[in-house]
Amino acid sequence: MLSELGAAFRQLKPADAALVSLVGIEGMTVAAAAQVLGLSAGNARTRLYRSRQRLRAVLDGTVPMLPVAALTTTEGADE
Repeated sequence: MLSELGAAFRQLKPADAALVSLVGIEGMTVAAAAQVLGLSAGNARTRLYRSRQRLRAVLDGTVPMLPVAALTTTEGADE
């Protein structure tokens, strides 16, 4: 299960993975994590929601995993 979670986690953009880690693993509030990452609280809430949805979908198998190369592009990095 941990390897599946790790693989699903790698499907997130690095900033989104950091947000999920800070809130879900480190136990920070969304507002505190947003401040650390230089995001507004509203933007962080939206990104956290979408990231969790993505993780669920990948783990459920309803969304295929993307090739790692597709995740390392800088296109759309400012989203």
